[in-house]
Amino acid sequence: EMEECHVYLVDEYSGVPVASGAYPLQLNFSKDIAKSLIPPTLLAMKANFPLGIIPLLGLELEGIPEQWAKLAEFQLPTVAHNSADEIEILQDTLGIDREIGILSLLERFYMKNDPAEDFGGLRRLSSPNGLMIWVTQNSRQEALKQAKHAMAELQESKVREARDTIVNAAKKNASRGADSLWRDAGNFFSNVNRAHTESPPPPISSPSNNQ
Repeated sequence: EMEECHVYLVDEYSGVPVASGAYPLQLNFSKDIAKSLIPPTLLAMKANFPLGIIPLLGLELEGIPEQWAKLAEFQLPTVAHNSADEIEILQDTLGIDREIGILSLLERFYMKNDPAEDFGGLRRLSSPNGLMIWVTQNSRQEALKQAKHAMAELQESKVREARDTIVNAAKKNASRGADSLWRDAGNFFSNVNRAHTESPPPPISSPSNNQ
């Protein structure tokens, strides 16, 4: 049986466990610790499967056993549409009271084992759309740099798209104008031709029999 466990937090940008400050925590393994940590561990592994679980387990690509080649063929089942639903399923599976909830268990865990809220140097990084991840300072700088680069590429793409739209619209309008001009002229001449060829002849008056 497991007597001790080491608890690592994960940089969600790089996907690498953090060894900084009080972490990894070295704790005596217990049922309460399992209930608190198994759900977020499973969610983290699922979110990073398959390649991302390698650094989560403290491994490197060079040290992967040959049997792991089968991971590329493995498909994780979709248990639920979002993490909240999956957390409820995990709570029921582990026998966690829904009135308490996993988040309350985690809060208690950190209050007991990390009262200074050191979190291994991890800090929250949020995006305009509400996405939030926990990252180290290095990952924060890298993420902001990547976001800035992506924003610049997006702006350049929008400018190119706008230019193409204007050019295509201008060419289409020019073509439509030319077609309309020639078509109108053609209609005019065809109407004139029909006036000469299809109009009935003027009435011919016959000499009156009344003398």
